Amino acid sequence: MVGYQPRTGFYNVVHADLFGEDWLEEVEFPEETIEHVAERLLEDGSAGSEEEAREMALDELYEALQYCLWYYESSVIDVKTALKCSLVPFQLRGFFFLALGGCGMDLSPKLDAYQVLTAHTIDPDSKFIHEPEYARYVVGEEVFKEVMDIITPLLVAEKLSEG
Repeated sequence: MVGYQPRTGFYNVVHADLFGEDWLEEVEFPEETIEHVAERLLEDGSAGSEEEAREMALDELYEALQYCLWYYESSVIDVKTALKCSLVPFQLRGFFFLALGGCGMDLSPKLDAYQVLTAHTIDPDSKFIHEPEYARYVVGEEVFKEVMDIITPLLVAEKLSEG
């Protein structure tokens, strides 16, 4: 069953200042995350060897964290789904966080997609509900379709109950 759950109820939002100085030195990336990025770098020809791809992947991941000031702690740990939603999963001091991997535009549909795909809940203010074309643009067609397949029955049921 899909249910509404505000993003603030699903994620603990943490500002980078709360991590203290030199926090990036303590970050650990799940091996699956490093391999995912390294594979892409090999496939697109950016890296010539697996060793180079791994090194470049780590650089890219650390750089992605530096773009953001806000990070999202989730009690649901699903690295594969985070990567599918184009989020950057990482661990810091024993906690699992997600980074948007960019800034300058509203990337909240990535978080909404992760929430729907892992917990079958959705923020009632989600772009998937109010601006679906924008959500599609941010997460891509495949993830958009998967999210909509989960939330559409809820939205239809809600409309019917409103009479």
